[in-house]
Amino acid sequence: AARASWDERNPHFSRRFGASNVALRHPQSVWHNFRAVLADEYVAADGPVTYEVGVLRVTQGACAIGVAGDRASVNLVNHWVPGGELETSALVSGALAVPFGLYGRYRCDARCAAGPDCASCAEGEHHLPQILLDGDDALKEGDVVTVRVSLPTVSFELNGQPVGTLSAPPDQRAAICVGLMFANDAVAIRRVGLDSPPLAPQVLVEV
Repeated sequence: AARASWDERNPHFSRRFGASNVALRHPQSVWHNFRAVLADEYVAADGPVTYEVGVLRVTQGACAIGVAGDRASVNLVNHWVPGGELETSALVSGALAVPFGLYGRYRCDARCAAGPDCASCAEGEHHLPQILLDGDDALKEGDVVTVRVSLPTVSFELNGQPVGTLSAPPDQRAAICVGLMFANDAVAIRRVGLDSPPLAPQVLVEV
């Protein structure tokens, strides 16, 4: 079968500004729920790959930046949050913008990597790898998040300062994945080392 186009794989996003690396939460979106955009490439265990994600516009700090494994069911349900779903690991910002309890909790089932010995599962809920940024620490326009995928871990920097390292989804490839919540919110995604200038910590374009 033919590979689905970018628009077919990411129906809740739109490309704007004539730049293929900019993902914009669809301007006609009227639902304030997270949807995720998935990169075109998966990273295997044969070496680290580094990405920069520049926050062009964000409402209430609501943005999730991380990776999704190739077994993740991206956007399977409404309010699909990287870092809050199985087979994902992410930095999650703006948790106060949505009802409490949606971040990092998902029904534990046969796909739980640790099985019955999982120490993170309580009363059927599994707490997933995530870094939370709330309040004054939430992401803002102009922030640049650096994501270094070096399986089996994923490390994060915010404007050049380390903020944490997480376990990647186990035993699978991983792709950079960004969740946005509000219409017209946008990010620019760049793979470091390719022939493109680095993302500076400033507002890159107007939305």
